[in-house]
Amino acid sequence: MKLWSALILSFVLQALTLAQIPVGNWRLHLPSRNAIHVAYSPGKVFCTTGESIFSYNLKDNNVEKLSKISGLSDFGSSSIAYSPDRNILVIGYENGNIDILKGKSVYNISDLKRKSIPANKAIKHIFIDGNNAYLSCGFGILLLDLDKKEIKDTYIFGLGGTFIDVNSCIVQNNILYAATTIGIYKADKNDPYLIDFSRWSKVLDVPNANDAFAQVTSDNNILFAIYSNPVAGDKIYYYKDNVWNTLNLEDNSDIFHIGFSDQHIIISTSINIRFYSKDLKLDQTIWQYLDVSANPRETFKDNLGNLWIADFGNGLIVQQKDGTYKQIMPNGPISSRLKSFYFSDNHLYAAAGGTGSSYDNLYNRAEFSVFYENEWKSYQNPDAFDFMVVRSDPVDKSLIYVGSWGAGIYTYRNGEIVNHFDETTSTLQSAIQGSPYIRVGSMSFDSKGNLWAANTNVNNTLSVLKRDGQWTGYPLRNAIGADFLGDLVIDDYDNVWLVLLKGNGIMVLNTNGTPENPDDDQLVKFKPKNAFKQTVNVYSLAKDLDGNIWVGTDFGIVKYTDPNEVFEGNTDGEQPTLRRYGTDQNDPLLGSEIVRTIAVDGANRKWIGTERGGAFLVSSDGDSTIHQFNTENSPIFSNSIVGIGIQDKTGEVFFGTDR
Repeated sequence: MKLWSALILSFVLQALTLAQIPVGNWRLHLPSRNAIHVAYSPGKVFCTTGESIFSYNLKDNNVEKLSKISGLSDFGSSSIAYSPDRNILVIGYENGNIDILKGKSVYNISDLKRKSIPANKAIKHIFIDGNNAYLSCGFGILLLDLDKKEIKDTYIFGLGGTFIDVNSCIVQNNILYAATTIGIYKADKNDPYLIDFSRWSKVLDVPNANDAFAQVTSDNNILFAIYSNPVAGDKIYYYKDNVWNTLNLEDNSDIFHIGFSDQHIIISTSINIRFYSKDLKLDQTIWQYLDVSANPRETFKDNLGNLWIADFGNGLIVQQKDGTYKQIMPNGPISSRLKSFYFSDNHLYAAAGGTGSSYDNLYNRAEFSVFYENEWKSYQNPDAFDFMVVRSDPVDKSLIYVGSWGAGIYTYRNGEIVNHFDETTSTLQSAIQGSPYIRVGSMSFDSKGNLWAANTNVNNTLSVLKRDGQWTGYPLRNAIGADFLGDLVIDDYDNVWLVLLKGNGIMVLNTNGTPENPDDDQLVKFKPKNAFKQTVNVYSLAKDLDGNIWVGTDFGIVKYTDPNEVFEGNTDGEQPTLRRYGTDQNDPLLGSEIVRTIAVDGANRKWIGTERGGAFLVSSDGDSTIHQFNTENSPIFSNSIVGIGIQDKTGEVFFGTDR
């Protein structure tokens, strides 16, 4: 199953009066709620969510996003650590990349990222010891020289010198301890031959010595270790007076982090923060802050008495020394997941749903976000899951329709639910009668303001909600021979175009202006053809400003300049071609690309998102490529584009990627 998660960037190509960012510039739109790591420096507190990094300035309270746009070399941070001696932040990434940030300067160490090894290269934890930084990775430990900014050594100490998955490490009394997925290992940090696996030994007297440990750390010569067991529950062991003991937490929660202050051992679990005195007695428990349940991943108490909390779901939280709480995070969408964009009345709507590779449910929280006047607002629905598509009423722009992959269609006004359409209140149907499988993946309004919805895996392939509030269902399942439905577009003749996924082509329905009367309808199903007259698989649809229908396929673009002609048998379409440089031969437009999404800007140019090649801007008629944006020449996170949205008033283009 593939999770269609996405991160959003936006870009301004041309100058328009209302543009919020300079021409040619990019900006990030990332969620910051799921904080996982926090690092404290005298002037700033740094926080990472995995998707983003941001800093909080302790003097002026400014929140700053850190990204490739601001100078970092990568995205997908997996760990951070601050060195007070050198005033630097070390950033580790999921792909093994490393950045050293000092002020505004970034030094990149990409050796591990570029190296091909059959192991997880994610940097899971960073421990700084003077000039050395020990980086825990999926294959062993990297020793980083912070002054020379280079990798000094690699320690691979699995059985027989094989890879070993290290979750964290610590130095105590010149002994280097490593928490791994098969136990705790140790070695003399000053041993010049640590690259030899035989110099390492397993700690055998700790309970569950051969199982996974998530963290090893120390305070006042007491060694602490988090034993990780998702079935039996996590435990904390501590080594004192040459004996391993168990610290009883009295609840069956996940344990994420052990930290220390002058007076306390601070434990972050999935439900609370627990403060133990130095003699290991429970002093305090924090269950909630700002009227939300605690879900801390990491904590740090500064020398002023402020407690900094990286909370998974609530961002960066600080408990100030007076006991009050403050939430800190940049404005952004609620989720990194993205299924579709939609612009209406200067509002950008982002549906945060998705499906599995077999078009089954992901059971993600039902969420959508709205970007308006430079600010994101987000909404959740606890009674649904997998929001897929958003549309606004063409007459009443404040009325928003949201299609879900299971619960049918909700309408919203000002963030509040107005109505809910399911199998009891509409002609929408469930794939399993009586169960929440009313799967609406695409919607569109026709010229009369009727809402058309594509309903997957049911007899009523299409349902229409007319302006008078009446529903009509279209039982087309047998006629089209397809269950899995994609984009839905209404052309200038009010014909309904619908992608039939899994290689089934396109269906077009003409209701002759009477959607309530199916007797006078025309229906055609066909598969477009490329420039070589070969049938192609269809993935996306768009209508341009001239009324042409653009079809995204697994062989580039096919377009229909007179949509009505499909009812006369002209169903092949036309594939735009480009003159091959230096020859008199033409090549199909993006003929080597799978086109996942198409958007049309105010100049009728096409922004095309592909599965592997990034995003392309092509001319209005498709006879020339103007720009290509990929990971090599832009800050986009991936070359797989899952959504494109265009703000016509400002010229800002939004890209959603699969990472």
